[in-house]
Amino acid sequence: NIAAFGKVLAETQKPRFALGWVNGTLSAEAKALFASYFAETRKEKIFGNSGFIIADRGKNQAYQFTEDFEAQTNSPWATDKNRYKIDSVTANSYYTFMPNEEWGASLKITVDEGNSGPKKLTVLGDLRFPDLLSEVNLVVVVSRGDEQMEYYSRSVNDFMYKTGIWSRFSVVKTFDFNLGAGDIVHIYLWNRTKGPFDVDNLKVKTY
Repeated sequence: NIAAFGKVLAETQKPRFALGWVNGTLSAEAKALFASYFAETRKEKIFGNSGFIIADRGKNQAYQFTEDFEAQTNSPWATDKNRYKIDSVTANSYYTFMPNEEWGASLKITVDEGNSGPKKLTVLGDLRFPDLLSEVNLVVVVSRGDEQMEYYSRSVNDFMYKTGIWSRFSVVKTFDFNLGAGDIVHIYLWNRTKGPFDVDNLKVKTY
């Protein structure tokens, strides 16, 4: 259960975490979720369908496109400043989806010669639902000229473990083609049932 796994990671106060699995596989999304909290890998070993990772808490610097919704931050994400709110306890800013708001924060990446060739995309974000879970998807669209090369829509609800508190999602998308110069990658949140929720700390990397 990836929601329960995320809850354990979020509530762990220790500086080091040992993650092990037996007779199974660690999904790319679970590994990305783990690395978002414990970014400094000390030891990793995989043997067959089992393995372990020992990692320390640290800040992952690998994400090229981030959005924390702080007013002074320059960001490539397209947002509506009127939907920024400030947490009364932490004083951190976040972004809101109110009832009947279907669309919100979005990012368009134009692939250039310097970053062409990647086949994988990871998106992280923190969501908070006030009372009831609404259906929210992370959508990735890849366009090449007038041709739509990829449309991918992934529900992030299975990462949510409780209303009223922040839960983190990690979506990993592998393409069956290389992203080339001139391709446009469009990433956005789709509030399918138009319920209220908050979002913060969006991060994207291609590799």
